[in-house]
Parts: sequence; structure tokens; C-alpha cells
Amino acid sequence: MNIDFKDLERQIAERGKIRLLENGLALISEHVPGSGLVRGRMTLCVGAAYEAPEDHGIMHFLEHMRFGESRRYPVRDERMLLSAVIGLKIDANTAPFNITYPVSGGNDSGYMLQGNFLQGLRIVTDMVFFPSLTEESRRRELAVVQQELQSHERLIATDPFHDNSRAVEQRMYGSNPAFWKRSSFGSAASIERFTVEQLRAYHERFFVGNNTLVEIVGDLNGTANVASELEDVLREVPSGRTAEPLVVYPERPYEGREALFLPSPTPSHANVEIYFQVLPAHSPENPTMMLLSYILGNGPNSLLFRDFREMKGLDYSVKSTFDGHAKTGFLKITYSVASERLDESLGVVDASIAKLQQGAFNDALVDAFKAAHLPSLLARLQTPGWVKDELTERYHVARFGKESTYLQRLRTALNLTKQDVVKTANEALGEDRLIVVVK
Repeated sequence: MNIDFKDLERQIAERGKIRLLENGLALISEHVPGSGLVRGRMTLCVGAAYEAPEDHGIMHFLEHMRFGESRRYPVRDERMLLSAVIGLKIDANTAPFNITYPVSGGNDSGYMLQGNFLQGLRIVTDMVFFPSLTEESRRRELAVVQQELQSHERLIATDPFHDNSRAVEQRMYGSNPAFWKRSSFGSAASIERFTVEQLRAYHERFFVGNNTLVEIVGDLNGTANVASELEDVLREVPSGRTAEPLVVYPERPYEGREALFLPSPTPSHANVEIYFQVLPAHSPENPTMMLLSYILGNGPNSLLFRDFREMKGLDYSVKSTFDGHAKTGFLKITYSVASERLDESLGVVDASIAKLQQGAFNDALVDAFKAAHLPSLLARLQTPGWVKDELTERYHVARFGKESTYLQRLRTALNLTKQDVVKTANEALGEDRLIVVVK
């Protein structure tokens, strides 16, 4: 399959643009002419990983403070009504390394009319960078976050697997809750302690242009003259110092074969998860890991399916998946087995991995993977937004050391061979692994 990468670069040059404003804010845009529609997103490249441990939850709390009064909109209800009138979606999300704010419509496409988009961008910019951080607004949002925490606690109370999942997270990521799932909003004790002065100090330090990325896709010309007005709105964002996270994902979470045994309500069966530390999720070789996982344990032609299910009858469902973060990746094998056959099952996993490392699998599986996955990769190139996404990844490569972009990974996917899989399997699937057994 031939892809004209020179033409793709031409499209990027014609339709895309990266601008770095005087205040440090990065503006990435993709022009899609003729529709009169625009959508966007504002990202603060800071999150829970930037908090001091004693202030856990404060970034999420600041995310909530944007829903209160602000410089241009001292009456909250008026701003909320205006947002509804122009079709602006009001939402936000806090993660370990970013806080995201949509500048988009409350519809399935996310698009807004040009003039409404500009008004929405003014609203979001004012809410995010110029909130009224007062004692009254702190008390109001405290009550809201407390309700969110209580809702989370009710979910935990009905989730029989929560304690075990948290134990795995602690083993993988250490004691810092910034990396645990659904924990970015802190604890009841920590959010009670936040003062207006603390909130203002964090806001002044982190909510600045140097930590901000704005992405926009749509018709940037037309009657509203979106392109010329974008920068005027965003120049109001204050500048400041580029922030660095206080904690990072561990690059080597385990060494050798480590086992973690957790309790189960059904001791007759063991639920098993085996984690291998592999390439980071954003590695240029990401498609190689996806292919490796596909051959090892994804579908009825995979090695684990045949060895584990059809040959040994150990479990109805066994699979492998690949995931990870900026600095470390994980290949995970999951299955359930009768407790008395646990040791046998681990031996079968070793045997399947050995076959992968020796190249003892059908060459046609490489072509099968490409036939299954390449269409979705190529379809993305026909969708508005791919130019903006590629430029955003190039920005992250330059600023944060992200290891690859979409087009780089597409080149890898197109040229995958059996030898690539064998080489990566021998490099990545060694003795270092975490075996989690719930029994």
C-alpha cells in the first residue's frame, strides 16, 4: 500500500499552522474552508502531577472555580445563559498532566457557528484565566466537589474490585495518588484545607500562557474573520514560567518476576493479569507493539488463544493488550483459570511467548493485522482535524519530548514485518514482569 507522504506534508503546510504568541501560548489551527463552522479545545499542560502532595486535588478544585464569576462576567447566571444561547458546551477535565476545556458546541460534532465560536472562546478564556477567586465562590465550589467525592465513594462501595485495582496502581505507580484512576479530585480532608490564598497562588503560577495550548479546526476565514480575531482574544492570557511536574511515572516499576496476590470472593478461580514493561505508548514503534499484542493474544488466530483455550482448555477468554504513558508502556495478558491450574497456566504463557520470540507463528498474521488496522489509520486522514492533531503531536515532541507523531507511526505500520515482531518480542518480553493473581 502506497501513501503519498509528500502530499500529506503539502496539506499540513497549506491548512495547518502553529503560532507561539508573545505570552508563550501555543495556537495550533487547521483551516477547513467553506463550512462556516469551527470547534476547538484549550489545554492547560499542567494537572494533578504538578501539585504538592499536601495539596492533592487543588488543580481539580481550580478547574471547578471556572464555573463561578469572572472578570468579564461578574454575574454567573448571565454568563451561563449566554453560553447556552450561543450553543457553547460547558465542561472540563483534570488529569495528571493536563486540564482540558472544550471550546465547542454542545452537539455530537462539537462545531459552532463562526461568530458563536469567537464569543465562546472569549467566555472560556475569561473563565479559565480570570476567575473571581473569592471566599464565596470557594465555599460554593467546595460543596460541589464534596458532592462529586461522595458520588465517587458510593461507586467505590459498590465496586468489589476497587481495592484490588488500587493495590495494583500503588504497586505500579507508587504512593502518589495523582496517577491513580478517578482520584484527581483529592480527598474530603485535602479539599477542606484549601484557602483562597492557596487557590490564587496555584492559579497565578500555573494558569499562564506558557502552559497553554489552544487547538482549533474549522473555517477560519469567512465573514467572522476568525483567524484575525483569535490571537487578539488569546493575547489577554497572562504570561509566566513554564511549569515542570513534581512527580513522574516510574520508568522501571518492577524488575524480575514479581507476584502480587490479592483476595477474591471466589477462591476456586484465579483472575490473572501479567504486566510486561515495554515501549512507551508514544514510541515510533507503537505499531510494532500493537502487532505483537495482536499475534500473542488478540483473537482466535493468536498464540494464546490456540495454546491456552483450544489446546489446554484453561480459559474461555484470554487476551493481551498494549497501553502505557509517555515514559513507560505495558503489555498486559489477562485471563481467569481454576486455582489448581494456576502454575500450569503460567507455563503456557511462557511457551506462547517463546513461540513469538522464535518466530513460530504464521506469517499471514502480519498481513491480517494490517488488513484489520490500517483502514482506520488511513480513514483518519480523510477526517477534518488530522492536520491539527499531527501539528499538536509535533509540538509535544518539541516541547515535552514525546517520541513520535501520527505520521511517523503510520510509516512504521505500513512497513511492519515478521522480523520486527520477533526482534521486539525478544527485547521487551523478558523476565521483568508483574504477575497479579486474585484468588
